[in-house]
Amino acid sequence: MDNLVTLSLTLPRPLVNGMLVLAGVLLASGLVYITLPEAKGETGPLYKFSTSLGLGRIHPVLMLTGLTLYVALVGILLLGLFGLIWSTLEASGRTNDYMFYVLRIGGLTAVLGAVIGLPFALIRLGLTERQASTAENSNRIEQLKLNQTAADNLAARRQITVGEGEHIRDIWQDDIVQRNSAIDRLEGLAREEPAEVLGIAGLLSVYVRELSAEFPPQDPPTGASTGQLKEWARSLPKLRSDMEKAAQTLSEMNRIHGAPLKNGEIALRGANLQRADLTNRNFEKARLNLSQMQGADLSGAQMQGANIFEAGMQGADLSGAQMQGADLSGAQMQGADLRGAQFDNATDLTAATLRGAAVKNVDFTDVPQIIPFLDDIFGDATTSLPEGEYREPYWTGKELDLDEFDDAWRAWQKTLPPGWDEDIPND
Repeated sequence: MDNLVTLSLTLPRPLVNGMLVLAGVLLASGLVYITLPEAKGETGPLYKFSTSLGLGRIHPVLMLTGLTLYVALVGILLLGLFGLIWSTLEASGRTNDYMFYVLRIGGLTAVLGAVIGLPFALIRLGLTERQASTAENSNRIEQLKLNQTAADNLAARRQITVGEGEHIRDIWQDDIVQRNSAIDRLEGLAREEPAEVLGIAGLLSVYVRELSAEFPPQDPPTGASTGQLKEWARSLPKLRSDMEKAAQTLSEMNRIHGAPLKNGEIALRGANLQRADLTNRNFEKARLNLSQMQGADLSGAQMQGANIFEAGMQGADLSGAQMQGADLSGAQMQGADLRGAQFDNATDLTAATLRGAAVKNVDFTDVPQIIPFLDDIFGDATTSLPEGEYREPYWTGKELDLDEFDDAWRAWQKTLPPGWDEDIPND
């Protein structure tokens, strides 16, 4: 208490009086808020008034305090202006005094106009904020509608007439064009709203898996040689365009800035991706286990950390694919083109099958787990092996161009003992 008295004696008297007035107004506002029920809640006039000014988040006590001070300030300014006008009229006969009062009236009028205009400025700001919020909500609702429309169009079908003469009939078939358009729209929505990526990734994953059940992958021929597997993979029919488009769109989810993807949201377990064009696609941490990708073009694909457990990739083009940390355990990659693919010591090759695969321009220096597979793969001088490992004579000791390498690879495959790949499972 003594400290407060000492402080009050050291401060200018007008400042002390102002502090006392402010404290009194604040206390009175608190009492009004407590005693008057209509001052509380969102139905009260105070809240409605605050909201109209765009100040609905300010506590009612502070709002009452500010409103009281504002009214007092306007009242003081008005009284001062009336006083100056009266003084100006009295000094009309004295030129110097008259001009002095006129200038004071001009300054006080400007201040009063600014103070009176403050609520209107706040009202304009509040209206602008509400308009922006309304526009944002409308845009959000419109996007949700478009999202729902796109999701519905994934099941689009069309009616066509087939047959001739008496055998004419109407049948329903999947509307591939409409479905591709829906997938495009979902990709656009994912880029506009990264928060929707998880839902879209899940939806498209289900779409590819369900269609894979309707259009199952073809099984590789039993007992076929590596060359025959390669030819079989090349002869596979092209994957349906909407399935391919969905897989391509899923690969783009990892490239969307701010997308909340972690592990396994792109879940293509058992999917049919045979002959799909997945060039330079990003399947990091995706679940591709048990999927069938024979003959797929995965050149340059990013599959770091992907789960490719027991996937069928016989004859697939994996040249330049990035598979650091990928789980390739049990993957069937007989005759796969692995030229330029990237592995590291975290790539899991447990029980993988690489018989007849090509590994030109592949660095296995820090991939000791490749050693058990070295007798089953073919490379040249561009293939770096773990320290102490050397393969001759079927590995060429020089660097070959692409055509030379391909010829040498095919010739080497023909030297493999018959029936070495009879254990390829038919699943």
